[in-house]
Amino acid sequence: GVVIKNIKNMKINELKPLDKNPFKSKGDKQIEKIAKSIEDFERMMEIRKIVIDENNQILGGNKRYFALKKLGYKEIPDTWIEKVTDLSEEQKKEFIIKDNAHWGSEWDFELLEEWQVDLEEWGVEDVKFEFADEKEAKEDDYEIPDEIETDIVLGDLIEIGEHRLLC
Repeated sequence: GVVIKNIKNMKINELKPLDKNPFKSKGDKQIEKIAKSIEDFERMMEIRKIVIDENNQILGGNKRYFALKKLGYKEIPDTWIEKVTDLSEEQKKEFIIKDNAHWGSEWDFELLEEWQVDLEEWGVEDVKFEFADEKEAKEDDYEIPDEIETDIVLGDLIEIGEHRLLC
């Protein structure tokens, strides 16, 4: 079973946000929105707790943590924190992914690859691996002529990146 311990008031600086978070931050605007929502409905923090591991590493609630810091909190009540102490490293990664999977987060695909996680196995199929620098190919209607003039001769070695082409 899962071991959950409540903690009495905790200094916010004792919490450790993920230094490698697979969800890209959408910047200060998002943190400001979260901070405003905490101000408007503080009890939400009791319902949607910050989840930490045995080392006070935040597994769920990193953005709420930054919003609380922005609001000037020095301590947070134990009712806002859930400490889970018996998860393996793999289970921690799975929790982090699943906790954010349906919030429209932008993913850091390089980190997900580094973590070697199987998102489909965890039921997170709606993620498409897309890279920002990927360009869309456009049809240019190029027609290959019957003859092409070139100065390439038999035996020429052409380097293409790390590849070599011998004619």
